[in-house]
Amino acid sequence: MKKILFMMAFMLTTLGMNAQEKSATDNIVLDLEVSSGSTYKHLQQYNFSVDLGYLLFERVYPYARYESSLMLYHPEGIKHYGNTYNVGGGVGVILKRFKDADDEDEMHHGVEFTANVTTSVGGHDYRNTSYYAGFRLSVDGIFLGLGFRRMQAHDSAHFPSYNAFVFSIGL
Repeated sequence: MKKILFMMAFMLTTLGMNAQEKSATDNIVLDLEVSSGSTYKHLQQYNFSVDLGYLLFERVYPYARYESSLMLYHPEGIKHYGNTYNVGGGVGVILKRFKDADDEDEMHHGVEFTANVTTSVGGHDYRNTSYYAGFRLSVDGIFLGLGFRRMQAHDSAHFPSYNAFVFSIGL
């Protein structure tokens, strides 16, 4: 894990040195997100995630993702819960940017498409591989997202696989 973080930091620094008009920190993408999915097979998911990426081109940014999820499971009236910690990566594409009338240089609003794949790590209750694709609308640094998540359970004896529409909000 330390090697992966070091490699990412090195890549971001190297790419940032190649930017001529902007500083290296202007192209860093850092998102904090809270999300919840719809109930599927008596399973409900709540999620907190952190994305760290770099705007490679004008509209495309790859990112690394860490997420912590709480899974609530209620089969036949019996309440269970579990947690999972996932790491992985994804790509974001800025589909449309909207300019403010007052400030023609800065883009404060936009529509993005994001997709990611993560897998669970460490000791936890719900071992899975998660796939996500969705859209989000950003306004002045705050975004609202709507997407679809598939969490493929590796141990279906405790929790089933999870398919759900996911609503998210973040910075």
